[in-house]
Amino acid sequence: MVYTEEQIKKIAKELAEEKDAKVIKRLQVVSWRMNGKTDAEIMEWSGFCRKSIYNFFNDYNDGGVNALRSQYVGGNCRKLPFKKEKQILDELLGKAKEGSFLRGPELQREFEEKAGVTYHENNFYKVLKRHGWRKQVPRGRHPKKASDEAIEASKKLTLQLAS
Repeated sequence: MVYTEEQIKKIAKELAEEKDAKVIKRLQVVSWRMNGKTDAEIMEWSGFCRKSIYNFFNDYNDGGVNALRSQYVGGNCRKLPFKKEKQILDELLGKAKEGSFLRGPELQREFEEKAGVTYHENNFYKVLKRHGWRKQVPRGRHPKKASDEAIEASKKLTLQLAS
């Protein structure tokens, strides 16, 4: 497809006026394509895959620079605002301090009931991590703990040496 000088000047002007680095890079991809660069050359320069180049170009043709601005780029998948998560977790922490021992699935179930949303187990643990919670499981005894007889013998030996 051949583009007019007017179209090429328009994109150059938009490039000069743009402030957002992501949008600038996308506009440069479109500009290069308008100026006859191949997809392989653009991919090498920009690091974008062929499909992204195609999408940027079509988005620009359909909606101009604004279509490139509205590109959603991943991110957190929070279902609740941070403050709301913190508020619910603080309530649950109060319950835990009262003596209710909470395991992960129990904590998740209570959190989901209070929040009114559901989480996959992995995402719920991300919520806990985001708020500084960590896994703490008390263990019954140290795996290398000496037997009770050995401990008593050591105490007797220590007492004898001290006197």
